[in-house]
Amino acid sequence: MNKFWLIWIFCLSFLCGSSALFAQADEAPQKAPAKAVTITYPYNVVCLGDNVTLTAHVAPGLTENPTYQWYSLTTTNPTPLPVGTDSFVNVIPGANSQYSVVVFDNGVAVARDTVRLYSTSRPTAIQTTDDTVCPDREAVLSAKGGNYYYWEGFENGILKSWTVDSINVHPSTTTTYHVYASNQQIHVAGYINNCYIEDSATAYVFNDRQIYIDPDTAMNCIDNAVTLTVHNAHNPVWSTGEYGDSINVIVTSDTAVYSVKGTNIYGCQSTVQSVIIPKQIDDTKAWADDTVVCDGGTGMLFASGGSSYLWSNGATTSEVVIRPTASTLYTVKIFASNNRTGCYAKEVVSITVANCNRVYFPSGYSISDKSHTFGPIGVEQDYNSYYFAVFDRYGKRLFESNDMSNGWDGYYQGSPVIPGVYFYIFKIINRNNPWEKVGSVTIVE
Repeated sequence: MNKFWLIWIFCLSFLCGSSALFAQADEAPQKAPAKAVTITYPYNVVCLGDNVTLTAHVAPGLTENPTYQWYSLTTTNPTPLPVGTDSFVNVIPGANSQYSVVVFDNGVAVARDTVRLYSTSRPTAIQTTDDTVCPDREAVLSAKGGNYYYWEGFENGILKSWTVDSINVHPSTTTTYHVYASNQQIHVAGYINNCYIEDSATAYVFNDRQIYIDPDTAMNCIDNAVTLTVHNAHNPVWSTGEYGDSINVIVTSDTAVYSVKGTNIYGCQSTVQSVIIPKQIDDTKAWADDTVVCDGGTGMLFASGGSSYLWSNGATTSEVVIRPTASTLYTVKIFASNNRTGCYAKEVVSITVANCNRVYFPSGYSISDKSHTFGPIGVEQDYNSYYFAVFDRYGKRLFESNDMSNGWDGYYQGSPVIPGVYFYIFKIINRNNPWEKVGSVTIVE
């Protein structure tokens, strides 16, 4: 038998066994690294007729004087064929070819590696389709001419890639995307393709004649008017419900945002905003000595943080006496200037007017004290309705009266009650304002 075939059969049987290659591992463990030899290549997919250089890299410590034997194993010719004896070899792969290298140490095979290469025809032409869109809209780009595609391009500073023939992109500005077409896989795990044609497609974005508001930000005094104007918009509609290119807004004490929606000359619809900020006067405040004022009574309002003041009731001092007839919101403008001109802060104080019947009850009553009876003290004479009743702890009514001059003497059905705690209910309508009080009293002998 030919010596070459003897060597190849020996190599195959030697290399394919699960432990044959490193049968002497116990004696020479340095000859059994995780990957004893590795084949590298610039591409594993090339065009028909192109050559590829394969290089064998031996792991350190495997052998000091390696020798090599390269073999070709193709689907059309399954018989291993020698193709080189150097650490590298140039090959012209077929559509699906497999190459192996066997490493020898002093004539003994110690390592093997195998790679698969592909060849394909180069596409003759590629056709791409551009797209034109409004800002923040999706563009569709497509390519024809190959079986496989690889796109790449930057979106908002980030490099992105796709492996389909048609891609959906979202560029903020006009952007060109590169596309590669091949009849074999491109940039897919396991494939390094050098047989392709390339082209590009562009997503055009209408960034000129965009809609904008002037001013987009403004700071002004409270209650001043600011004019907002939109540009490049057809049939604009404002967030205030108004139509037209310009509107006037009043500055409030809080930051306000106004928006407008419109369509530019390219048919691109967008919504833009303007922010209106009030000029602030720091550390202003307003308050009342009591937020509840009795009907017919007076109260005090106070303000601080400015040089001059103007209240909603016309007062111009920092301290104001009020006599409200109904619950009222009092507003004060606090100016930085002394003459109540220029920018100001605005504060609000809420005052509630209540029917304050100044009535109280003693906490205790002695039955032996005949100088007076138990009942409400301080009831005004011009009441419209009056009711007073006393109950024991079981809810039995012991006394009731509709006459403010008639109080309870501590008796029930002619006999004094047992000392202890008793309960009362008092109801009155005074100047058409109803008022009620429920409480307890301690009865002693």
